[in-house]
Amino acid sequence: MTLEKIIENLEKKQDAELSKFEKRIQRIQQTIVDMSIATAIQDIKDPITYDRVFGQILTSSGYYNEINNFINTSYDVIYKDIGAMLSLGGIPITFDNKDLTKIASIKQMHFDRFSELSNATINTMKQEIFKYSLSNATSETIVAGIRNTLEQSDLAKYSGTYATTLISEYSQSIIDLKAQDTTNGVWIYKGVLDAKTRPFCSCLLNKQGYYTDEQKSTLQADNRRRWNCRHIFLKVTEDYAIERGYDKGEMSC
Repeated sequence: MTLEKIIENLEKKQDAELSKFEKRIQRIQQTIVDMSIATAIQDIKDPITYDRVFGQILTSSGYYNEINNFINTSYDVIYKDIGAMLSLGGIPITFDNKDLTKIASIKQMHFDRFSELSNATINTMKQEIFKYSLSNATSETIVAGIRNTLEQSDLAKYSGTYATTLISEYSQSIIDLKAQDTTNGVWIYKGVLDAKTRPFCSCLLNKQGYYTDEQKSTLQADNRRRWNCRHIFLKVTEDYAIERGYDKGEMSC
């Protein structure tokens, strides 16, 4: 199987997991809205503790369970393809018990990234409830305001973006983790090239360059490819890269 076919298979698996996540998280977000509206009039009587109340709503809605499921189940579709890609590029790997602790740490950091969204929304909702506790707004106005705030919240707008970004980052983290097992090799940039591809990523893909560890780290950190990026840096032997038409990479894009 070619490297391109393996990458295509990996992208299909990740897209399928993202599609399932998006459907489930949309249902959960509607549940959050419904639960928040149902208790809104009572909650404005004690706005100081609303951060705790809304945190309970997030838990009861299944939001945190869904994030855990995504990270601990959807992420794990990648290992076979990651291993096949590295092996085909001349960097054979195995996963062992030493990797498990590092993998758990990566997943925890990703859960914490999702928590940034929930924490921001908790704070926003507390401010909203406090605002209405100081007003003479009608029930209809309060309900409409809370609905609008939740629909425009970080939780609603960015959960999908975080999922797309982080599942790709996880693939890269696993590649980076296993690439540490060898001091040899170079990095090539791989992934889909279509109408959605950013100019920076299109440039890197079209250059067909191979890069040192230092060059890869610089390009990987470039903010022009961060959010929603679907591409990876893959470690291969230099011979593999040269045989397939890659040249020593230039950093300008």
